[in-house]
Amino acid sequence: MSRIYTHEVFKKFQVEVLGASACFSEQKLEVGTIKTFEVKDFEKNVAFMVNWEVRSQEINCLCRLFEYNGFLCRRVLCVLQSLGVFNIPPHYILKRWSKDAKSLDYTSSTSNIPKGMQFKIQRFDKLFYQATKLSKEGSLSSGSFNIAYCALQDALEKCIRVNRSLKEHEVELDGAYKVDKENIDDNLLHDISLLDPQISSTKGAPKRMKKGIEKCKKRILNTKSRKSQEHSTISDENVIDLCDTQDCLQELVH
Repeated sequence: MSRIYTHEVFKKFQVEVLGASACFSEQKLEVGTIKTFEVKDFEKNVAFMVNWEVRSQEINCLCRLFEYNGFLCRRVLCVLQSLGVFNIPPHYILKRWSKDAKSLDYTSSTSNIPKGMQFKIQRFDKLFYQATKLSKEGSLSSGSFNIAYCALQDALEKCIRVNRSLKEHEVELDGAYKVDKENIDDNLLHDISLLDPQISSTKGAPKRMKKGIEKCKKRILNTKSRKSQEHSTISDENVIDLCDTQDCLQELVH
């Protein structure tokens, strides 16, 4: 790391590296790909929780040293050692603290950074670069100092207002989403209507549904009855014909 970091930043980072030996990490929770560790710092007599995301190799400590200073704290280094990760993930080596920070080659410096962190780091690096130039120019005289200081104070207040407004807007959107979801659920309940039972056209209870066997028997009986009626009709016709024939014979005899 001494070849990457500037001399001043490396001295600060080295303090954290040496302090990692005074830390003890213990895994407390594992949910999906996220592991949570409790790290006790015996040198400073404090304890912090550290989260490690296995897939993206993102790690963060509640002390927020990386967010404030731009390099990993001793507790994160302790957890990485316990996980067998002996090389710092490249997205935690910020270009602004490297020896070639003035080149501003953001493409190479952010190629391995997860998408969730890329834009924030790029914005920070650009602001840091401009702030460094402003500090050098503003410190040359009291007049330039007053201009730079007032400009920074004004810009800081505006940024705070904008960020606060964005957070309030997010809260409003989240609340509106919950209200809309509740309204949709209520509308769905109101739209669901129970159908009335079918009204029978005859009095009393409806007829019992007949089974297939009963229907088949009834069909056979109807067929037999129909054939019997046809046979009876044919027999009657034959009797009438026979009577007519006998009458004719008697007339011939007489």
